[in-house]
Amino acid sequence: MRRTCVPSIVRADAGLMVWLMCVTVTPAWGQGPQLDLPEESGPAEAPQAEHREKLTQKEEKVHQETQKRLLDILTAENGTNPTAIVGRFQLSNTYRDLARGAERNDTVFRIDIPLTPAWLFRADVGAGWVEPNRPGVSDTFGLNDLFLRTGWRVYQSPDFSLFVGGDAIFPAATDTQLGRGKYEIGPGIAASIPIPSLTSTFIPLVQHFVSVGGNPSRPDVDYSTLQLQLNTLWSKEWWTLVEGDLNLDWTRAAKTGAVLEGEVGRRFGPHWRAWVRPGVGLWGQDVRGTYDWAAQVGMRYMFYVY
Repeated sequence: MRRTCVPSIVRADAGLMVWLMCVTVTPAWGQGPQLDLPEESGPAEAPQAEHREKLTQKEEKVHQETQKRLLDILTAENGTNPTAIVGRFQLSNTYRDLARGAERNDTVFRIDIPLTPAWLFRADVGAGWVEPNRPGVSDTFGLNDLFLRTGWRVYQSPDFSLFVGGDAIFPAATDTQLGRGKYEIGPGIAASIPIPSLTSTFIPLVQHFVSVGGNPSRPDVDYSTLQLQLNTLWSKEWWTLVEGDLNLDWTRAAKTGAVLEGEVGRRFGPHWRAWVRPGVGLWGQDVRGTYDWAAQVGMRYMFYVY
């Protein structure tokens, strides 16, 4: 029960003092003391702002991962991602203007067969025409060497994919100008790194070829190649590709040669793809894998076993 101070008539001075003290210490009815603490309104908003910031960061991360997965899928479907496990039938024709005025034209049929979701088999069979531009040596036409590849995609994530495999070349050419006359093996490794800010995928590839038998009168094979490729998607239908190749011939004291190639590709529906690919030699045009200039056109049919 609340106590009330009543002033005394006999001792007015003392009563007035007591009455003033009671009015001072008695709280007013109906007032909410918590409203006198404005500092509480600030901390109440902070958790909400922090929660919104965390949601924004999470949404941005999901968006980035989605963009990376989309780049990986589209480059695989276009047939331009060497780490992808997808099937294809492909036909291409490549003209090369070689060192010292020689010319070469190759038509190659390629098939890729996914054996499992992570294991791929590839075979290239082709025919070539060569004009050596040497006195007393005529041009020739016939089958090229047989090219086989098998490999595994050993790792895949939205940020990075890795493919490890090996090539084998069999001396099936019908003329010495069309092949090297050697059995060759070529272990290699390729990676795929999506860059959503550029709508592109960066693809480095390193490979080494060495001969392991064949015609003893033909020169041995021992060379390495480094490829750096930037594959850009301009829309679902169009892509461009820029690739630089560096080749080192270890049989010639690591002599180097380099080429720069570009590609414009077009997607036609769910399966068909077409492209044109010009190239120019930068230096070392007499090193294997290089040339003065080149041009390639091709068509591929993509199918998906897995």
